[in-house]
Amino acid sequence: MLRLCALLLAVLLGNYLKKQMSITSSDLICDPSTFYLPTINGVALLSLSAEAQKNYSTPALDISLPITNVNFCKVNIHLTHEGANDNVLVRIWPPLDRAA
Repeated sequence: MLRLCALLLAVLLGNYLKKQMSITSSDLICDPSTFYLPTINGVALLSLSAEAQKNYSTPALDISLPITNVNFCKVNIHLTHEGANDNVLVRIWPPLDRAA
């Protein structure tokens, strides 16, 4: 399962980054149609959502500094193994902003 999640993450991020280079609006970059999954035998896509998160911040914790004003695309992918009746969530947060 871990290998499958790593493969999906690599494919999704690769496709996302290719499209990001040609799109100027962050709203279009984070559209669910920007992401697609390859066909993998035995795996079925249940749902895919993408939502822009702007100026996301978290307070400091005992082991980390605060994180402030981060812009990313929150992508949730729900899959199932055919015949297993399971629901696997793969979540990625690729950046909305291009590195300068």
